[in-house]
Amino acid sequence: MQSRAARLILLGLFLVAISTAAFLFWRGDTDAANTAQQARTFDAAAIAIEKGLLELRAAQLGYAAAGQPADRWVGRVAHGLETVRMDIEALRTETTVPDARTALDAATAALNNFARADKRAGDYIKNDQRQLAADAVFGDGLEQSEAAITAVEQARVAEVQARESAVAVFKSRQVFALTAGAAAAVLV
Repeated sequence: MQSRAARLILLGLFLVAISTAAFLFWRGDTDAANTAQQARTFDAAAIAIEKGLLELRAAQLGYAAAGQPADRWVGRVAHGLETVRMDIEALRTETTVPDARTALDAATAALNNFARADKRAGDYIKNDQRQLAADAVFGDGLEQSEAAITAVEQARVAEVQARESAVAVFKSRQVFALTAGAAAAVLV
């Protein structure tokens, strides 16, 4: 190759190919890291909600225990209900998958049913009917809290799987960028 212009054009093409490959690789790495971090954050938030639901269930069980001050447990459940509701709504805004949104809607519905059962149990406690309160707690309360926990777990799994799939796509794009850059460099 004797022409200086041809060598400069080939050098320019080589630099463009390598620069493009490097940019695409960097972009894929950044996107993969961000998506993986979002998946970890979503996962941690969902697990925290599940823990909150278990604490809520445990506090409600205090209604049925003999010798326990009912007001303490009623207040604790009321506060826990509001906290879990807000956490579910915050998590819902972070979802990217329709299945996760649907599951969180089911968790909200189960939480609302739990709140109705809790209100009944609280009314029984106020009327000093601990046996009926225990029936409400061990019947509807446990069933609805389990349904809410299951729904949050389904949302967590759906969302994390979707984000892990997106990370895999970003990683495959990185491989493509490297391969295309190497092929262009060899060709030039």
